[in-house]
Amino acid sequence: MAYYVEIKCPTCDTIAYSFEVMMSHFGINQWKMKPYSQCKKCHEKNLNYDKKDKYKRIEVACDSSTCTVRVNGLRSMKEDFGLKPYVTQGATYQEPHDLCRMCRSVGNPDAKEVDMVEGIYLDNYVINKGMASRSFIVAGPTAPYLELLRDIGGRWIKKLKDREGGGWVFQMKKKRMVISILQRRRNIFEEEKKEHEEDGEEAITEGTCPKCGGETDDRGEYLICKKCNELSMK
Repeated sequence: MAYYVEIKCPTCDTIAYSFEVMMSHFGINQWKMKPYSQCKKCHEKNLNYDKKDKYKRIEVACDSSTCTVRVNGLRSMKEDFGLKPYVTQGATYQEPHDLCRMCRSVGNPDAKEVDMVEGIYLDNYVINKGMASRSFIVAGPTAPYLELLRDIGGRWIKKLKDREGGGWVFQMKKKRMVISILQRRRNIFEEEKKEHEEDGEEAITEGTCPKCGGETDDRGEYLICKKCNELSMK
C-alpha cells in the first residue's frame, strides 16, 4: 500500500477512502494543506459538530522493499513524495508517487533482483552489437504493473531490437529503483496471503479484496473493493 486515506464527515455518513472522493466530497484548505473535516453538503447546510467527532487520516508509505519512510498529512506527503501528474485532463486531484524522493532517484541498495515479482526478469538491452548497454529491459508478466512501470520512467517497446517480443525499457541508472519496487510488490502479496492462511481463510488471489475477498474496482494503480470499500495497491 503506497497510501491510505480515510476521512469521515462528523455530521453525516459520507466517507472518503481515496483522493478522488476526498476532493469531490470534502475539498482541501489550500492555506493549511489539509482536507476539510466536514463534507461540502453539510458545510453548505451550516451544520454544527463537535471537534471530537472529526476523523481524518492520511498516511503515505514508501513502496520500496526496505525503506522506512512513512508520513502523515498532505503537506509531508507533498514534500517527501511529490505528486504524480493529473490522472486525466481536468482532474481536480493528484496522488503521491509510490516511492519517496530518495528511492525514486537512487533506489534501495538492499533490494535483490531474485526477490522481485515471480516471472519478471531484468536484462541488459543491447541495441548495437559491440557497444556497452546504456539501458535494460523489464520483461515477463508485467501487465498488472503497466501504470506503475510507466510512472517510474519505463518505455514500452513492442518489438525489441536484440530479441523477440516486447518489454519495458529503462535507463541503466534506474535499475536499483525498479528492483526495489518490484520486490516490494511481491512482499505485499505474500504477506497478505500468509495472513489469510494463518486465519484459516482461503488464499487470496490477485485482483480480489485482501480484507474480505470481494470483487474490486480497478482504479489504475490501486483497487477499491465494491463490498467494503477497502483500498489496496496492485
